[in-house]
Amino acid sequence: MDFVDEYFEKISEIYRHVGYNPSERAYPIMDNRKTNWRIGGDVLETWSKTESLKFADKILKINDRLQVYRGSSYTAVIVDTNVDDNIFMTILQNFSEVPNTERNFINRTCYVLEHNDNQCLIQVDNNDIIIPFSIIEEAINSWSVVDKSFNANISISDEGNTIIIPTGDQ
Repeated sequence: MDFVDEYFEKISEIYRHVGYNPSERAYPIMDNRKTNWRIGGDVLETWSKTESLKFADKILKINDRLQVYRGSSYTAVIVDTNVDDNIFMTILQNFSEVPNTERNFINRTCYVLEHNDNQCLIQVDNNDIIIPFSIIEEAINSWSVVDKSFNANISISDEGNTIIIPTGDQ
């Protein structure tokens, strides 16, 4: 057996391990075994175990199914980088998966309960959330809302990062 035969046999082993059938399309394989990772919705986040820089790629969806293939030791995810039509199968180690404990509040009415120059206490669906005031200061000050309520999509990660995207005036 020469090295080309060995290469194709190893690729077939990867496909068998994660349960992927390449009959429709075989994607270039990207090695992300040395990264932490998590899936949030239809996005795969990966980041180095030694750096805080994160990458987020959209998971390819075919027939309303996210292209995620889990084996006993490795997971393969088909990602679209949205750059030059690059689509890859990325290989990840299962033990490096970080549980997704984000709390997401999509298109909810938020109420500003109190705030100072540093932080703001808002209420969303009976959940009190303290966030840096700078995140929403511009949004709530630009609206002529007496009770300081607003609609937003909010995502709070397990690291405490908060993303608030206002969806319009109330």
